[in-house]
Amino acid sequence: MQLPTKKALADSKVICFCSGDYSLNPNPRVYKYYWQVFTMESEWEGRDFFANAPELSIAAYLELERKLRREGRQAFVYNTKRLRLGHGLPLDMNHPRWKGSVLAPSLEEDTDPEHEGYK
Repeated sequence: MQLPTKKALADSKVICFCSGDYSLNPNPRVYKYYWQVFTMESEWEGRDFFANAPELSIAAYLELERKLRREGRQAFVYNTKRLRLGHGLPLDMNHPRWKGSVLAPSLEEDTDPEHEGYK
């Protein structure tokens, strides 16, 4: 994975997807995706970026991506996903695998704007 540094970004001329899922789960009820976008204006670099940079919803990310493309600016893009409450999967949420997991709000309770069924 490419760490977000201004030195590395200076060598890039485009928006680069650096980490996360390239394709979204076809069921938007299962996961919520969070996006972090590193640009030359980002306040943090390296691991500090992941700890401090805002996590955008899909709609906010896509709006920012369009703006960056229009302006011809480069960026590194990272996404993560969290299982949603009310995901509907046959999972034993008492299993040790899920102990301490922070779940995203259910799709119905998520207040982020929608994009093609995803929030």
